[in-house]
Parts: sequence; structure tokens; C-alpha cells
Amino acid sequence: MTIRLGYIGVEASDLAAWARFADAICGFAVEPLDLGLACRFDARARRILVLPGSRDDLAFAGFEVDSEAALEQRVAHLRDAGVAVSPGSDGEAALRGVTRFFRFNEPNGTPFELVTGARDGGEVFRSPLVAGGFVTGDGGLGHIVLGTTDLSGSERFCADALGAALSDRIHDRIGPLPVTVSFLHLNPRHHSIAYAGLPMTLPKRLNHIMVEAAALEDVGLAYDRARDAGVPITRTLGQHPNDRMVSFYCRTPSGFDLEFGWGGLRIETTPWSPGRYERFSTWGHRPANQG
Repeated sequence: MTIRLGYIGVEASDLAAWARFADAICGFAVEPLDLGLACRFDARARRILVLPGSRDDLAFAGFEVDSEAALEQRVAHLRDAGVAVSPGSDGEAALRGVTRFFRFNEPNGTPFELVTGARDGGEVFRSPLVAGGFVTGDGGLGHIVLGTTDLSGSERFCADALGAALSDRIHDRIGPLPVTVSFLHLNPRHHSIAYAGLPMTLPKRLNHIMVEAAALEDVGLAYDRARDAGVPITRTLGQHPNDRMVSFYCRTPSGFDLEFGWGGLRIETTPWSPGRYERFSTWGHRPANQG
């Protein structure tokens, strides 16, 4: 059973800022909705939903399965494991651009959704700013990184609930704080979910979302657009040692980061042997005040 990160929902206090950021910096198509706005950057009708609210954080993450039968099987498995699962309404499904979905919470309280019947948006979107387009397909939207105070429990839950497997871990420090990040794959994308193990609960569920460009030059152009527009660059251009992604990080209007990357590793070897790394970046990814 293949599962992909299909979409995310963001509760945001400034929809106009999000529309400008998504359009002028990221190169997404932005569609105003009766409630909020929708962003797309490939064939899918919905990739990022931005809905009004004060939280400025991840509201939900939707994971696509291949069929109704696969959806029923996965939901039954969750219920057998004692996980509370509830169906979404027809209106909620229409907002997400899917036929049907079920919601449940992962151990840290983040609403996850299992979905089927994701709707395409007509012609594949061709971004006027990102000429090479974005890498999605069997790898889904990209990835999300969440915080947790129970790293092993979060890993086990995703393995059981979504069939996730460990890609590798990075052990490093953020200032004086030791941090271990576990990277989990659901499909050939190196990771669709990562968890940062921390000794405390952070104010936001979402550390960052990653989207992957198909051409390296589109990363550089996005970096220049962000700098020219005064968007805060939280990590400069750099490369990660595990997924080999070349990327930069910038601050979204909701205060979490967006990683704009290229060249991510695909996991197509079975079985996969998880690695261990001692630094988050091979080069670059410096805080903006370090140049």
C-alpha cells in the first residue's frame, strides 16, 4: 500500500500575506475560496489550504491512499489498535479536493487525515516563476517536520498507522540543546514526515514544510525573490547529508518555515538500512545573521 502526503491545512491570521507569499515567492497558484485560499503547484487541485484563524500553525495533514479498499483497511487497522477515527463531512472533503477522508490524531495532537479520491485541477499548473516545476508524483507534496517529546513513540505510531519506515536519524545540537531528528519514509521520497525529539513542547506543531523544485536554478531564483522581498531567511542555502537536498529555509507568514529544495534522495532499495548522521547540514544552512 502506497501512502503519500497529499495536502496540508494551515490556520492563518493573515490570508493576504499568505496569498502574496505563495504567489510571488513560492510561485504557487493561489485560488481564493469562500473560506480561506487554496494553493496548488502541480496537477492536484489542493496542496496547501490556508484557512482563517489565530493559531498560525498546521491545522491538519492529509495522507493519500490508492483506493477505497486501502482506505477502509487502514481505518479498520487504526480502530483495532484503539485509535479514535472519525469520518470527515462531504463539505470538508470538497474543501480538501478529495472524495472521502477520515481524521485521527497522532500522539502529539496533530490531526492527521487518511484520504482517497484526490481531485486534479484540470491542466497541470505551470508556474511562471518556477519554470522547471515541482517534484511530486509518487512522493506526494513534499515533507513536514514536527516536534515531539516522545520520539520513539511517535516513530512507532507512524509505522503502525501509516506504514512509515525509518530512513535515518540525525543527532546534532540547536545552540546548547541536543536534538535527535528521525526521518520517516512512506514511499520513495526520502522522508514525508520527520520528528524532532525535544525535551519540551514547542509553541507550534509544525517546524517546516518542504517543497521540491525539479531544477536547481529555481531554488536560487526563489532564494533571490525571498531576499529581495524582505522575507526572513532563517537558513541560508545549504545541503543536508542524509537526503542530499540542496535548499534554503524562509519564514512563512504564519511563523513556521518553508524549505525550498532540489535534488532529494529517493529510497528505492529494499531492504533499506537506516543511517546515523552527526550534523544537520554538510554545508551552508547557516542562520541568516551568520551570512
